[in-house]
Amino acid sequence: MRLLKDEVKLDTLTDSIVLTNQRIVNERGNKYKNSIFLEKISSIEMHYKNQLAFLISGIIVCIIGIIPLFDDQSGAGLPLLLIGIVLITAFFLTRKHVIIVYPDGGKSFEIGVKGASPDRIDEFLTNVRAAILDKNSEDGL
Repeated sequence: MRLLKDEVKLDTLTDSIVLTNQRIVNERGNKYKNSIFLEKISSIEMHYKNQLAFLISGIIVCIIGIIPLFDDQSGAGLPLLLIGIVLITAFFLTRKHVIIVYPDGGKSFEIGVKGASPDRIDEFLTNVRAAILDKNSEDGL
């Protein structure tokens, strides 16, 4: 990552997410680069993102698989029950933390924070808020 004039690194969340005194930068090699200047951020949040369709499908398939097990002992529902369990497991395995940055006018963007603990993400967000306050006080806002 190349720093701008008078720019200083303040924090690094992952290898690809860097907070400076002027912006948040999200770079993944040469394929993906995104940044937003601190004065353009109106809100920032962290939450879990998951594939709810896996959970819903898994529950439905499990229910459909359980019904034949009670009606006849042929075991016809067992494969469906196993597929349902796999889908429910996929829901939990695809669950991930994301940071969503809402700019002041414009489209929000998500930053995946794979490998960072919730406490570390919270610390990073606190550092972002502090950097925004510092930037605003420097600019006289």
